[in-house]
Amino acid sequence: MSHVTEVKAADGTVMEFNDLSALNEAIELGCPQLELVQQSEYRGWKTDYGKLAGDYPLPAGMTEEEVGKNATAVIRLKKEFLPAACHGKRDSGPYEIGIVANKDKPGTYKPVVDFFAQGNGLFNAPGVGKVVGSHGEGAMSELYMYYQMSLVKREAQRRGQQFTATRQSDGSYVGRIRA
Repeated sequence: MSHVTEVKAADGTVMEFNDLSALNEAIELGCPQLELVQQSEYRGWKTDYGKLAGDYPLPAGMTEEEVGKNATAVIRLKKEFLPAACHGKRDSGPYEIGIVANKDKPGTYKPVVDFFAQGNGLFNAPGVGKVVGSHGEGAMSELYMYYQMSLVKREAQRRGQQFTATRQSDGSYVGRIRA
């Protein structure tokens, strides 16, 4: 049992990434306070307190021992955006998002995060998307939108086309592809 969850898209399916380069591009595009780093450990409640909280089920296929140690990459707040009290302390500040290999679908990754207190503040960073439900729903919704845009842009470029996106007043984007 934990606060740790696989992040779900708006339709209820577990978010998936199959292109970490596109994910990095999405972070650079829409999440200026975040960075994607290659490391296996990601911070959450368990990191700080030595055990899981015990109030939510673990993501499918994960063991308690794996939580916080099984990432291929990690999304975290850049050091310059950490509150001053956090500098030099691993057990303070926002949690981190583990980008974990999906055991059921080789070649894909799923984001795993401790959603307690908006990821201990992580989801308050611009461009991420806040938790709106009791099990982490809504987390990373904006970042996932940037990821999808990055994939469309890459495919358009591969085909020799140009992709542009225009932000709408409601925060959504309208994309256009031109030959």
